[in-house]
Amino acid sequence: MNKERFMIELERLLRGLPADEKEDALNYYREYIEDAGFSDIDDVTDKLGTPKSVARSIIGESVDKYVEEQKESKSVKSGVSSFWRILLYIFAAPFAIPMVIAFAAVSISVGAALLAVVLALLLTGGALVLAGCVLGYSLFWSLTIPQFLMIGGATIFLIALGIIWCIVFYKIGGVMMSGMSRFLRWMFVKKKEEA
Repeated sequence: MNKERFMIELERLLRGLPADEKEDALNYYREYIEDAGFSDIDDVTDKLGTPKSVARSIIGESVDKYVEEQKESKSVKSGVSSFWRILLYIFAAPFAIPMVIAFAAVSISVGAALLAVVLALLLTGGALVLAGCVLGYSLFWSLTIPQFLMIGGATIFLIALGIIWCIVFYKIGGVMMSGMSRFLRWMFVKKKEEA
């Protein structure tokens, strides 16, 4: 990104800052770019970072500075003003909100899909147990001993298989959900440490 496009994008991203702070920041970066000797075709993002990261840093410093000033004055009006300033910071960062929403949507979707798979497998185990019970009911109509033994064996097999199936997939489901929980915790802890 050349210096002209960089400054246009930075100015757009800083539109929510007070005019004096915005102008100070823009003047600082204009002078920095001129002093660094970038030509019109040089990529300034290699040295400065993206306009989004620079804007995030400037807005963050502005909010921190304002909050410190308001802590010193300790007035009710300043508390309300700090609240609005922080809201401005949140809404002045339009690139962060869609990323957070997308991450939350993907996390919820993956969690729901895992839960659906585990539930389906547990229901399959329940269906095997139910099939064994229904087959066991037919023992009363068996006419011969081999027929009775075959139906009885199939009944016991289906019920045992269903119970084992349920236990195994209950454990696997617990591991999957615990892994998803650890992953989300890792993501949020990581984000807090970076912030």
